[in-house]
Amino acid sequence: MRTLCLNQKSCKNLSLQEFLRYAKDFYGVELDANKITKFLSNDNSLKDLRELMSIYSLKSMNVLTLTDFSLNSETNFKLKTLPQLEKMMRYAYKLECNLITVQPSSLKDNLIANVPLKRRIIKKTRERLERIRKIASDNDLKIGFEYAASEKSSIGSLKEAIETVQPLEYKEHIGYIIDTFNFRQNVSEYGMLEEISEFIYLIQICDFQNGDTPREKRIFPGLGDFDFHAFFTFLRKIGYRNTYSLETAKVDCSQNLYKKFYRIF
Repeated sequence: MRTLCLNQKSCKNLSLQEFLRYAKDFYGVELDANKITKFLSNDNSLKDLRELMSIYSLKSMNVLTLTDFSLNSETNFKLKTLPQLEKMMRYAYKLECNLITVQPSSLKDNLIANVPLKRRIIKKTRERLERIRKIASDNDLKIGFEYAASEKSSIGSLKEAIETVQPLEYKEHIGYIIDTFNFRQNVSEYGMLEEISEFIYLIQICDFQNGDTPREKRIFPGLGDFDFHAFFTFLRKIGYRNTYSLETAKVDCSQNLYKKFYRIF
């Protein structure tokens, strides 16, 4: 695995400086835009951050995460979403990163997305995604769309994600972020991954135990029920060569996750 990275969400308790020092064995990192903003608020600059990453020989692989862009009001989209996108693009540009992750809006409580409503949701999400893609492409940045396997997620499966993104693929600068936790929660077919293989920008890996509620119990890869051997074998078969990133939850970030991963795999 040439490009194993560490997602900053795996070590929420660490400051940005502490996280970079901790992640030094990895090829690169996925950085939380909010943590970058906090770092800059302490009289630091993006140049300082880039120098820190250089000290630890880390590359910025992805800037996380533009959320709630798809179903918010047009006013909020213009006043909140687009300024946040501009800020994240500035971070990505200064850190020599070409990828930004976006996640669709959550559904309101007690709202059940029936078939007609789901079609409207997918249509609106695609329209918003195209506006974001156009802005990003003008700045030579890629947008990675990440669905969430949650009842409250407006786009809750790989099938729905493909329905949303596929009509835009020919325009370039748009693709998918695949999370093994979400992928398995909806029992997605491997054939879907093959269908979109050239548009998968990054794969986030973590494990789970059968019966878990989505996003509640991410565990370290290889310690749960996900068949990583079959998964990695399939990815090699379809020629996936892009980045893998470790994203777990509630892990002990005092131990060496890099060595732990390669002891298992």
